[in-house]
Amino acid sequence: MNEPGIAKDLDAFDQLLAGLHHFPPEQASLLIEHLQGARFYLAGSMPHELAFNLNLAESAVDNLRDSGMKDRVRQFIDHYRQESHHGASGATRQPGANS
Repeated sequence: MNEPGIAKDLDAFDQLLAGLHHFPPEQASLLIEHLQGARFYLAGSMPHELAFNLNLAESAVDNLRDSGMKDRVRQFIDHYRQESHHGASGATRQPGANS
């Protein structure tokens, strides 16, 4: 396992989640819940579960009214969806590894 990479990825999740906590619950609570789940599965090295929670998070992004935050979250989800796919396919690249 790539411990420094995982720590960096967990920090990225934490930063995004902290930013989402500034939005009203009706806009962000479901998205936060799904991203917290994705973070948990990233920490546990479970790429299929990570991808599933990222898909759930993506479905909740439209609840945000801030277009800049929507774009930021979508880019974040796309990045980690690609990373989880690499992990699930058995590639040697770990989430957090440099592209």
